[in-house]
Amino acid sequence: ANVTADQARNIEFVLQRQFCASPNFAEGVACAVGERKGETPAWTSRSLEAALSSPQMGKLRKIIESVDLDADMARL
Repeated sequence: ANVTADQARNIEFVLQRQFCASPNFAEGVACAVGERKGETPAWTSRSLEAALSSPQMGKLRKIIESVDLDADMARL
């Protein structure tokens, strides 16, 4: 799909908000640099395939495929 630079920035912003809200993001940060540094993260999905088919990934795909990005940004 062809998107403008503004739309691309909007997509990036919305995706970053979604990633940062993920429990896996907090888990990864805690184990990489936080209170549990050096520990192995306990991810919510058991495999990459499971993560890719998760509801959160479906939500991210819908954001990317969204036609009305300006309306999405207005809701934030």
